[in-house]
Formats: sequence, C-alpha cells, structure tokens
Amino acid sequence: METALTPITGFAEAVAAQQTSLFESAVRVAYEAGATRGTLLMAVDVARRLADVPVPVAAQAYATVHRWAWIAEQRGEARRQLVP
Repeated sequence: METALTPITGFAEAVAAQQTSLFESAVRVAYEAGATRGTLLMAVDVARRLADVPVPVAAQAYATVHRWAWIAEQRGEARRQLVP
C-alpha cells in the first residue's frame, strides 16, 4: 500500500513546499496510480495544515486537482480504490 500512497504524498509535499511547477505532473501521476479527486483534495488540505501555504498556491493546487479530474473523466479512465 505504501507504493499507492507515494504519488499522493509527492503531491502533498509539492504543495507544502510551494513547488507549483510540480503540481501538474504530480497530480497526473497520482490519478494514473488510482487516486481520486477527494483524496487529492485532502492532500492539499493536509499540506496546508503542515505548512504555511499561501492562498494563491493552495488555489492553484485545488484547480490542478479539478482540472485533472475532468481530464481523467473525459478519457474515461476507471479509478481504482487505494484502500478497499
């Protein structure tokens, strides 16, 4: 299960470090690993609790999650559950 959580953790770490250039690829990799929109939104919330993430950076992270959720839906990609 640690492997399944690694992309989500990577995204949360990018948000906490305010590395906005990594958001797109981190979210894409997380969705490809089976993450859900809810899980990734929670990752943003966790990062905001652990680090002082400015509102514009958090807004960009949330927008990236929603954008890739839409892309995944348009592609018709089935989502796996990380934890049954």
